[in-house]
Amino acid sequence: MSGVSVKGLRVAYGDSTLLDGVDLEIEPASFVAVLGPSGCGKTTLLLSIAGLTPVAAGTISIGGRQLSAAGSTVPPEKRGVGWVPQEASLFPHLSVADNVAFGLRRSGLSRRAGTATERDARVAELMRLVGLTGYGNRAPSQLSGGQAQRVALARALAPKPEVLLLDEPFAALDTQLRGSLRLEVAELLRAQRTTSILVTHDQEEALSLADRVAVMRDGRIIHSGTPAEVYDRPVSRWAASFVGDAVELTGRWHNGRVECALGSVEAEAMGFEPAEGASVVLVLRPEWIVLRPGWLAHAVESAEARVTGISYAGHDAMVSCALVDGSVIRVRLPPFEVPALGDQMRLAVRRPGLAYPTGLA
Repeated sequence: MSGVSVKGLRVAYGDSTLLDGVDLEIEPASFVAVLGPSGCGKTTLLLSIAGLTPVAAGTISIGGRQLSAAGSTVPPEKRGVGWVPQEASLFPHLSVADNVAFGLRRSGLSRRAGTATERDARVAELMRLVGLTGYGNRAPSQLSGGQAQRVALARALAPKPEVLLLDEPFAALDTQLRGSLRLEVAELLRAQRTTSILVTHDQEEALSLADRVAVMRDGRIIHSGTPAEVYDRPVSRWAASFVGDAVELTGRWHNGRVECALGSVEAEAMGFEPAEGASVVLVLRPEWIVLRPGWLAHAVESAEARVTGISYAGHDAMVSCALVDGSVIRVRLPPFEVPALGDQMRLAVRRPGLAYPTGLA
């Protein structure tokens, strides 16, 4: 087991800076997701750790061994790093078992291990781990998309890499298969105690799979923490809206509360100290808002609203509510609490919101 240390990493092509001062510490045997929009530098970070992209400044170390620095790069094949691509990219002329064994031949592990019997045993072990026992003689064309990704994972794990890099490996799969396969893969990697780095633009994927999430924007990591930390306490309005659904209301700051269309809402100022009466933006998660019939009395302050839209998802629903001032906010509810269109309701906030400066994303 080896940890990964990225310090002050800068990667540039000509005048374009792709990574700018990236710092990331990954504990041994942990599963970390790097989450960000397309073009933010996620894959460039992965390529740099793999040794496929030179760095302009900073360092990359695995297990305390420095692998990358400006003007000094250890070749990819000597890093002890495995790679699972977005597409399985299996060799069509090789059987499934030979695709898995290819990682052993390329790493030189087969020569160190010795016999073909030992190689075959390792391939059989990996096929069992990824749930494909009995598929060794099949051609890649005979596999489903999910099965092909399992083979790609087995191939990457074959030489027992110190670190496994996963470049959006579930993006090309259908929704149902993606949900089940990614959970299986995460459980497998944890059972193997493999240090793993997943890059993704899928917020649900990052939050549900990873031990820690690093949020990237414009070539920088702007927030790193547990899934709960990056969701419940995002460092900026942009992070709040990117990591999950966010309700934003402009209001005035008064003694730890925000006066807004929802009334007076307790809030925590995030990263700044607002002056009394200052304009701020209140950010809430839709599930932090309670919705009740308009006639129901509340012990807490609430605001009148009318249901204007319902987006039903089965396990929950997003309900759009128009407030008296005309602003519309969204509330996430369990299916058995979904009201009807046009119902008059009252809204209240169940926990403190987050206050951010206006004009800053």
